[in-house]
Amino acid sequence: MIAELQTGQLNGNPVRSLPDDGLPTSEIGWPPRPFQIVSLLDMFSFDAHSFMHAMSRLQHFQRILEVADFWALSDSDRTAYISWVETADTWCAMYDLDDSGSFSRLLKVLKGEAKTKTPIPSLILAVRSNISHQLTQHRFMYMSDAEATYYDQERLFGNEVHESFRDARLDISSAGNCIACGLYTASAYHSMRVAEFGLRRIAKKLRVKLTNRGKPITVEYATWDEAITACTNKITDIRKKPVGKKKEELLVFYSDAGQHCLFMKDIWRNNISHTRKAYNQPEAIAVLERVKDFMKFLVANVP
Repeated sequence: MIAELQTGQLNGNPVRSLPDDGLPTSEIGWPPRPFQIVSLLDMFSFDAHSFMHAMSRLQHFQRILEVADFWALSDSDRTAYISWVETADTWCAMYDLDDSGSFSRLLKVLKGEAKTKTPIPSLILAVRSNISHQLTQHRFMYMSDAEATYYDQERLFGNEVHESFRDARLDISSAGNCIACGLYTASAYHSMRVAEFGLRRIAKKLRVKLTNRGKPITVEYATWDEAITACTNKITDIRKKPVGKKKEELLVFYSDAGQHCLFMKDIWRNNISHTRKAYNQPEAIAVLERVKDFMKFLVANVP
């Protein structure tokens, strides 16, 4: 049966050929896109390719049965075509694209578990029509290649930051996902949450003492102002120590880190917290990259 299809003839009738990968092609060589699901294909390139492959086989199977009797096919061919339908059914179930049960009815007929007066090609057409209708009810997000590089990246800031700042992993991933999805202000917000983990590490390294209304608090419950002020005061104390190599090294590092935190707070976090500014893509990416550099700086200098 497959060999006959590859020659372009079935019972003396012309049919579309099957190339080596099993995908049907037309006389003019169009790629199989029965429903033109461009957005799904672009967003999930691998999954969408498999989905399109399954849909194209379903379409090809319909064309085969328009010129051949399913029950006259060999057992191996019937098994193969049933497998095609089951694969298509799996993909449609994954994307919630078969609310009418048309796949179930078709498979029962193909497996001899149910009888119907409706021709099998018509049953397949009903399946495809239902899928087409369901696709009009769904929305798929388009994601360019550049944006997709930020999507679902657990190690967006590198392996060292990933391992050193475990509590920041979710916000790092979310900052990237928001850029990929066009939620730029949200991305800046998550980036600043990541930076806060870095600020806490500096405060702990400096062993700052934090209070609120006269009562001691841990760094986790301090505001940015409280933590940065405490760090700045600690650095001032370090400046008062006798001159020496160790003092200079401490001053260079903590002064740079403190100024970095203060800059991010003044330029970005206040705007985000007080809804003073909405961020566009370049600005959100700039925030993310600046925070990434800051976190890498901390990993290298604050164990």
